[in-house]
Amino acid sequence: MKFKFLIGLAILSFASLQAQITNDSILKDFDNFIKIPESNVFLHLNKSFLMQGEDLGFKAYVLDHKKQLPSQNVKNLYCQIVNSRGKVIKEKMMLVDNGRANGTFAIDSILSPGNYSVRSFTNWMKNFENPYYFEAPIVVINPATNVSTKSSQDVIKVHLLPEGGHLVKDVLTTVGLKIDKTESVENDIAYFIVNGEVADRIQLDQNGIGRFTMNPSLNTSYGISLNKADEVLSTEFPKIEDYGVVMDVNQVTDKVYVGLKTNSQTLHHLDLNDLSLLVNSNGAVNIYEVSIKGTDELVALDKKDLSPGVNQITLLSKDKQVISKRLVFNDMGFYLHEVKEFSMIKNLDSINTFLKFEKIKNANLSVTVHSTKSASLDRNQSIAAAFKLNPYLYGEVNNPLYYLNLSNKKKRFEMDNLMLSYGWEMYDWNFIFKKQKVFNYNFESGISVQANVNKSRTNNFLIYPGRNSGTTFVNLKEGASMFSFQNYFPTTKEKFKISEIDKKDKPNKTNLYLQFNPNIIPHFNSSREVKHLNISNEISDVELKPFSSSSEKLDTIVLKADIEEKRQSGIRNRSRGSVNFFSDNDRKNNVGILQYLRRYGLQASDINGQYSIVSLRLAKANGNVQPMSLVLDDVVYTDLNILQGFNMSSVDYIEIDQSGFTGKAGSGKYGIITIKTDPLLDPFSKKFKNISSYEVPLTFSSPEKFFTPSYYSYTYDFFDKLGVIDWQGDLEVIDGKTSFTMPYFGKDQLILHIQGWTESGELIDDYKIVEVNK
Repeated sequence: MKFKFLIGLAILSFASLQAQITNDSILKDFDNFIKIPESNVFLHLNKSFLMQGEDLGFKAYVLDHKKQLPSQNVKNLYCQIVNSRGKVIKEKMMLVDNGRANGTFAIDSILSPGNYSVRSFTNWMKNFENPYYFEAPIVVINPATNVSTKSSQDVIKVHLLPEGGHLVKDVLTTVGLKIDKTESVENDIAYFIVNGEVADRIQLDQNGIGRFTMNPSLNTSYGISLNKADEVLSTEFPKIEDYGVVMDVNQVTDKVYVGLKTNSQTLHHLDLNDLSLLVNSNGAVNIYEVSIKGTDELVALDKKDLSPGVNQITLLSKDKQVISKRLVFNDMGFYLHEVKEFSMIKNLDSINTFLKFEKIKNANLSVTVHSTKSASLDRNQSIAAAFKLNPYLYGEVNNPLYYLNLSNKKKRFEMDNLMLSYGWEMYDWNFIFKKQKVFNYNFESGISVQANVNKSRTNNFLIYPGRNSGTTFVNLKEGASMFSFQNYFPTTKEKFKISEIDKKDKPNKTNLYLQFNPNIIPHFNSSREVKHLNISNEISDVELKPFSSSSEKLDTIVLKADIEEKRQSGIRNRSRGSVNFFSDNDRKNNVGILQYLRRYGLQASDINGQYSIVSLRLAKANGNVQPMSLVLDDVVYTDLNILQGFNMSSVDYIEIDQSGFTGKAGSGKYGIITIKTDPLLDPFSKKFKNISSYEVPLTFSSPEKFFTPSYYSYTYDFFDKLGVIDWQGDLEVIDGKTSFTMPYFGKDQLILHIQGWTESGELIDDYKIVEVNK
């Protein structure tokens, strides 16, 4: 990284040798810090008010916080439902792929009516004082009982945050103000009171946020009043300090001006030469060397040198102590993607939905669909706010998307008020400068297995493939009594299967003591106060009706079939060859692999114990006879003898690709055979006496289809305000387009909340109200 030297508006000194050493040290510490992985988790929930009998659908997005890209490293993600007393009621471990995972929680009788929160985190997050985990409130309602509302007293709290972090005597300072109320304070006015008189009138936004200026003086009384100048709400102002430096930040077009203001006492008592002004975003820092010679200096920064979104400006002393700090939001280059074209066309009892984006080629989305009268959408839950705003704020902001719409000068001013009043800090520089950083919790990637060998006649072991792992061979060194197996991703009900291989290459049962890690979902201490959702009068007036249960069993069977059909269709669509999915009858036929492949026109033979599989079509096209490549359970093999004695009874599908295109096996010039197995599909698995099966104490949750119950009626307020029309947890945008089909329930105007991201981390966060075209 290069230092940036400011000329012109700022009064600067030449960099001293000591300043250069300090700045080199800062850069080195920051460079080491950004190498420490940090993740940010957001869950898109299909709704926030749920009834017993429904499913809570969720889509997890895991961001590499420092790179601001979908995480490629996080695999183990824990999701929980926690009651109002902090007790975990339901939990599961999700397998994250390319930063994404989706699943469901059944809202059943285990969850009694009341307030809950949905929490999601990784084990590694437990190493940090302020981790970027997810927690959001939900309410569970029993449809057989009425909803009751609790009247809450309107409690008012006043929060004051001087710009730069503190008040300095006789230095004109801007102060951020936020007033927390249980009722909306939109368009309210507050008053700054000095010695009992109104000194300033403060305009508040919809969240009770505003600003005012003051010239701090000792022996002066200050206060804040809301609406009435004679009713002072707060007289507790931050301590006025004798010495210090105050920031005064303003944005104009393409510049950010940083005023550094102090008093004459500070100039006489403190050395303000060779200071470091740091401007940092998530993964970058610029250092400006500055010396303060007068009581009011000005530093000009180019917006193009700041990252889009939140940046932190920090003034450090020579010994790397924080003097003053401020968050700013750079609107230059910041944008959120929206749906540009939308159509919903009724087709019998379904709606065909089409979405089109501009400036997006490929992306992944989740979409929840409700009636426009719905009261079960929580507009505080936003992927854009979770990744671009909330990590840097102190406290929860209502309707955060309001601030991220930077379409005019008023909105940009309100965003700056938010940074001033709620702004916390992007990074704790004291932690960054700390030389010894201790991490007590592992960064998990699947399950690790440690096998302790009690008695064995061999050093060779065969670990059988699972749903997400291939075949593994283990050869113990002479005298060793333990081996380990990493990156194991078992799913629900999957067992760890292993055999020892004797000198005649025959499998036998093992005598092992296995240890799995992790083996339980870790405990997580939540550091945030979750604000429970209020049950509005609008919801309390709804007459609740139980669900219809007549078709529930049939729907469950159909849903399982839908999942399998979608999986098979996806595999076939990605294939360049023919794909054959095995049935139980296929697995029981006792047909060998070579005999099977001959049925599909391949030359498959066993010549003196050497397997040969050739595509005659590609041999003729290439003018040369070469064996086909093999991919078995995602592992590429060049030696086809691995198929000797291959057990066909656990085959999920076999793909024969004679296209001649390059595939996973490298060169596909002579064809590729892909075989995928699943030990849980083996109809004879219980009869095998040469395989040891071990229970896995903690597994990843298997993919689940979102279940929509049959509502009692689709015409009453019950469905309009509390029901859900559709949930799409895994939509792929290809060439800027995506589509899906959902049921038609007689609602001709719908609201959709669309969230997602591109591979480069660009975000989609959009609400759309759409008319159904009949």
